[in-house]
Amino acid sequence: MPPAAPESGGRRPRRSCSSAVKISYTEAGSSEDDDSEDASGGSSSEDDSKGGGSRASAGRRSASDLEPEDDVLEDEPVAAVAAKSKSRGGKKDRDKWTKPAPPDRGSAGVDPEDLPVIRCPHDMFRDLMGRAPRVEGALAALARPLRVATMCSGTESPLLALSMICNAAKELYGAELQIEHVFSCEIEPFKQAYIERNFSPPILFRDIRELGGEKATTAYGSLVEVPGEVDLLVAGTSCVDYSNLNNEKKDLDAKGESGQTFRGMMQWVVKNRPPLVILENVCGAPWERVAERFEENGYNAGFMRVDTKLHYIPHTRTRGYLLATLDSDKTIPLQWQDLVRRLERPSSSTLEAFLLPNDDPRVHSARAALAGKQDTQKARPRTDWGRCETRHQRARLEEELGVKRPLTGWEDGGLCKLPDYAWTDWGRSQVDRVLDLMDINLLRLAKKGQDPMYKTLVWNLSQNVDRTTGSVRPGICPCLTPSMVPFVTNRGGPLVGLEALSLQGIPVDDLLLTRESEDNMADLAGNAMTTTVVGTAILAAILLTAEPGAPRTRRAGAGRFCAGAMCAHARARAEQLL
Repeated sequence: MPPAAPESGGRRPRRSCSSAVKISYTEAGSSEDDDSEDASGGSSSEDDSKGGGSRASAGRRSASDLEPEDDVLEDEPVAAVAAKSKSRGGKKDRDKWTKPAPPDRGSAGVDPEDLPVIRCPHDMFRDLMGRAPRVEGALAALARPLRVATMCSGTESPLLALSMICNAAKELYGAELQIEHVFSCEIEPFKQAYIERNFSPPILFRDIRELGGEKATTAYGSLVEVPGEVDLLVAGTSCVDYSNLNNEKKDLDAKGESGQTFRGMMQWVVKNRPPLVILENVCGAPWERVAERFEENGYNAGFMRVDTKLHYIPHTRTRGYLLATLDSDKTIPLQWQDLVRRLERPSSSTLEAFLLPNDDPRVHSARAALAGKQDTQKARPRTDWGRCETRHQRARLEEELGVKRPLTGWEDGGLCKLPDYAWTDWGRSQVDRVLDLMDINLLRLAKKGQDPMYKTLVWNLSQNVDRTTGSVRPGICPCLTPSMVPFVTNRGGPLVGLEALSLQGIPVDDLLLTRESEDNMADLAGNAMTTTVVGTAILAAILLTAEPGAPRTRRAGAGRFCAGAMCAHARARAEQLL
């Protein structure tokens, strides 16, 4: 018989102290627990589509849920996660991701408990700018505004990161770094509204596939000329065809969504020749082939794998980043990879530091929205979850968990009985599959002598029972995805949209988010680039390629920064940094 589950009903458990949890990290290139935690961020399978899965009602699923991707196949057993991560891709790709980290990377040998606590995005960028080498020289070289364009960036994290870099530069160095936003491109209507409301781009294009032509359609339906004079392009093209959750993957040359969006971006790049291009996508994207495409068009390109929890924020999110530059010095991408690693700074704050107080009015509004309009005094509607139910019964039998439901006390088609401190109204709006998964997760930890109600863990309730559904480490959030139901154990309820955005380094207090629903904000957070990661990538690229001693000008037809002084400067800087 398994040990009895800890009593979770009755009084509210004491919330765990963040400082009492010792946080350790593996290198970003390792796969020991990046993949296992990322598994908890994936979407659920076909069975899950019948048994639960959205944030508010855990019962609505769609094919678009394949787009947010983590590093584990959906039909992959939990026990195979580690083995799969070691065998992913060909040998060439595998060597790229598992290359041993240099001994002088920023996170090597650093104990997060020895670092000051930082949770505000502006403070993170102030610390980043203070640690970056030779920033003053690079700022002096930027004699005119940096012209920036974004494609499919969703939350416009690159622009938010650049804004915070500018603020930090002014505070620390008294330098005025100016950014000129040239255009954005986004196809989702609610994201177009978010971008227009918060960033007011001169042009907001609708479809990235049209940008290779002379004119393209804006979000308002008009045809305008596509600008080309851009210094930096940051793009995050679709990942749906590269997703490990997709059973019908398509390569770069196929006519899938990922291939089409990449070709649209590449056509604009080939035509306009921006000096710097930074791409973000899932680790399963064909990065070798993407780099080859840039090299075929005169660029030098290099890519690397990064993890959000090694860049200030307690959030496991591994993604690939690529830098392509027109500089004649072919070592620039390697120098960029090294500098990004040197600028790593592991999170010194646990997840609780990013949660809003339970009595915050924004939490109350989100809770009401997530609970929906259902009458909490009536029985929950019956949902057919037969196929998932078989998997749940098998998990209980094989793991010797018994048949009890100590956390929710749910009855078939009846009311559930969450502890008094928990979000009972939200719990009563969930389907049977979600409630039973909560009980199974509790029983699994009870066998280990742990009571999750006293620890800050995040359970992904949109996953099926035989997938990795919980945090590997207390105080660190698994990878957030748009359709995820992230249940915080010692809160007794899910993360709300504003908290999910905060875990991507988004300064939510600086944005107008009054029109976005909880599902909208979850979608924004699940598809966003982490500001501290993309900001580090941009800053490292600028530090290595800014030309000192003269205003930047564009050589006719070259589409790049002035080459002569830049190459000499880049080599000198590489010697200084290395």
